[in-house]
Amino acid sequence: MRAENGEQLQQELYEGDNFTVQFKEQQRWGNNYKAEFILTNTGDTVIKNWRLQFDSFDTYTQIWNAQIESNIDGTYIIKNMDYNSNINPGDSVSFGVIAQYEGIVISPDYFELLGSLNAVSNDKYVITPSIQNEWDTGCILELEIKNVSDSLIEEWQLDFNCLSEIESVWNAEIFEGTTNSYTVTSKSYNRNIKPDSSVTIGMKLKGDYTGVSYPSGFVLSDNSVDFDIFEKGELLNKLSQNGYYYYFEYNENGEMTKLSVNEQPIFEGKYKDNQLVEMRYSNGEIITYSYYDGEALSCEINGKKAYEWKYDEDGELSEIVDYLNDITYTYSEKELDDNIIETTSINDGFSLSISEEELGTKIIYEYGDEKKYSLDYIVDAENQAIKSLLDGTKIYQNISENQSEDTIKKGNEKISSRIVTYEDGIINKSIYHDGTELEYFYDDKGNIIQINKNGQIEVTYKYTENDQLLRENN
Repeated sequence: MRAENGEQLQQELYEGDNFTVQFKEQQRWGNNYKAEFILTNTGDTVIKNWRLQFDSFDTYTQIWNAQIESNIDGTYIIKNMDYNSNINPGDSVSFGVIAQYEGIVISPDYFELLGSLNAVSNDKYVITPSIQNEWDTGCILELEIKNVSDSLIEEWQLDFNCLSEIESVWNAEIFEGTTNSYTVTSKSYNRNIKPDSSVTIGMKLKGDYTGVSYPSGFVLSDNSVDFDIFEKGELLNKLSQNGYYYYFEYNENGEMTKLSVNEQPIFEGKYKDNQLVEMRYSNGEIITYSYYDGEALSCEINGKKAYEWKYDEDGELSEIVDYLNDITYTYSEKELDDNIIETTSINDGFSLSISEEELGTKIIYEYGDEKKYSLDYIVDAENQAIKSLLDGTKIYQNISENQSEDTIKKGNEKISSRIVTYEDGIINKSIYHDGTELEYFYDDKGNIIQINKNGQIEVTYKYTENDQLLRENN
């Protein structure tokens, strides 16, 4: 096929490790072209949750059957849609683009398949077989896969050997590979295994006159984020995650001066007297900051003033000017009848005032001349805090040393309530009016590491040695 100007349309085939990508230019006009990418699984295992990385000189203005996850200086990462996330052995998925180009059309010459499966370490899971029913030449077998680690197992896949024929499987998908080898993969409803949780799959085995041979040689893989952490002293200087490599550089004071992804610079930072004075991004944007006596004065983007901070004679912040959005924030404090009134106002008519009065705190939120919201925060004789809103809603709060209880009422109607308990000043449990119970767990440094909902793990967190959050597993 040829373009409108008679030039040959591009068609290229790239062969990778257990996959191929075919680039097919279908149409060309002006400085635009339409092309199709065909990703084929040439291996013997399922490609799950595929993501494709490659370099292109062109700008993709439209895409279908896939989505652009990122584009950093021409390095594209294309991600699957939910309906085509998995590719069985021998199958293909395709996606199309409309692109703008300059000069000549050059097809990508290298592709990297990201998000491929990683083997799960043997100490992170336990597989327990159990026979549910058995007869001379067959049986019903269940396999329990239990996550005994503190990390989520995502989009799992189990490979094993079995001499007997597997007639059917439930709670999983099955693919037969080479002789006597099988692969089972998760269903949509059991694809993630939370820490200390398990999934169970069942299968019907058919033996012969010698009996039944059971599965063996289990290897579990998943698509969870694979972190490799390299630290220099207390600073994180390299992190790998599913094919991405993040590099961090610091000055002698431990301030980050450079971030690169796959050796492509993202930004560089400069400091003076321990304060950030310049940020240079890979897209050419330059952000500079000025200070006086340790306080920020202004911020410029590409030489144009973007923000300005102003202070009163006592050194307190009095005004922030946002030149980008033409907004000015004004802060003031005055004393009236022995009460301190703090006011924040914006040049569009918004204002928020907070005053400490004899019975408690009063907060008034106004827009122009209209009072939108008012809250009176008082403490009664029984040491119960009461917040009163404009619409008649009242929030009652009882606080003791290790517990607080919030109740929201409108008139005599109870809308909601929550009881929070503390230990050493840190929240450890919340109980809501509908019976929902949340428990919070922390490490020795006070970092939250796990939240349970009604006794089941809801989310976990992992940190580096210097308390940087690495992963949140839902």
